[in-house]
Amino acid sequence: MAPAYANLFMDRLERTLISEARVKPYLWLRYIDDIFMVWTGSEGELNEFLSFINEKHGTIKFTWSWSKERVNFLDVQVFNNGGKIETDLYVKPTDKHQYLFYTSCHPRRCKQSIPYAQALRLRRICSTNSAFDKRANELTTYLIARGYRERFVRNQIRKAKSVTREEALTSRPQRSNTRVPMVVTYHPGLPNIGAILKELQPLLHCSDKCRKAVKDIPMMAFRRPKNLANYLVHAKLKPANAENTPLGTVKCGDRRCLVCEFLKTGDSFTSKGTNKSYTINFELNCNSSNVVYLLTCKVCDIQYVGSTSTKFRLRFNNHKSRIKAHTRMSSDEKLRDDLIYQHFHSLGHNGLEDLSVQLIDRVDYEKDLLDKEGQWAYRLKCIKPHGLNENDFFFSQNRSTRCRKS
Repeated sequence: MAPAYANLFMDRLERTLISEARVKPYLWLRYIDDIFMVWTGSEGELNEFLSFINEKHGTIKFTWSWSKERVNFLDVQVFNNGGKIETDLYVKPTDKHQYLFYTSCHPRRCKQSIPYAQALRLRRICSTNSAFDKRANELTTYLIARGYRERFVRNQIRKAKSVTREEALTSRPQRSNTRVPMVVTYHPGLPNIGAILKELQPLLHCSDKCRKAVKDIPMMAFRRPKNLANYLVHAKLKPANAENTPLGTVKCGDRRCLVCEFLKTGDSFTSKGTNKSYTINFELNCNSSNVVYLLTCKVCDIQYVGSTSTKFRLRFNNHKSRIKAHTRMSSDEKLRDDLIYQHFHSLGHNGLEDLSVQLIDRVDYEKDLLDKEGQWAYRLKCIKPHGLNENDFFFSQNRSTRCRKS
């Protein structure tokens, strides 16, 4: 958000400065808080303008450098060549040219795109072919030192040079992409997942439900794996409420609450299907919303994962009512009732007496709730026959409506 705030502030400030200045620049361009300016007046008028913009605001002060021959703006050097403005690459003296090592643990396509992307950047910046050739030779040297093959680098530079500068400077309209990304943590030992997805897509389309859920081949995307810094470096500062706020499922403390008696408290929970334990990273109670919860049968340890966008106590009271109502149903209605409500009145069970619940996760946005619920249902092995979640977890047409009304 910081660049957006800076842009908004600078936009308002520069409008005021330009409109109220007695003498104005011929050209004024800005990137966030870096400004490039062309001045056609006298040196005295320039100094007057610079003094004016530095006195206009109480806390914002500009620093500047100017020259009649050449100036640097971001990564571009702008200079006057016999009355014609030309541009070249500007490199800070502290730049060590630390391009990504070719042996680094990154997807191959990521590394192979670097030479062309950097050469295309030079094509945009350098206004002459001679300047481009000089900078391209330097780039080749830097990339070879980082493990890139010389032949590959030169081919990519040649490809970039075939693009005219006008084409390189022309913005391309962004194409809308509705394909769902499949994000996995990168590892160099991974197979070609994209090719596998393409090969197996026809199998998914044999099912009408799968065809509706996965219309197109998912777009592969990789997340960065943990590096040494992630393992070795830890923040010394704790959140302001870290010591005061207990994480996990806690009771709301309201004496009139009808949920607390069923609530299992604690900072972790265990899957009865896998015997794995998980830590709860939020403070959750009966009044929490946008939560995922875990219902457990005390008799046989079978579990159910649910979620609600409303306050949890409202959703749980709905579960209680449905379990009580099951006893008043006809035989046919009982068979059609949800699996979870049938279970607590099956042989050896006593309804609500056998029920306990724990809140296990929370999301910030309601649209992410069903995905999170599904993830936990599969991870905790709560899908029928191992658990009480129905088999059609992702494909039920009424599931979204049922959850959002709860």
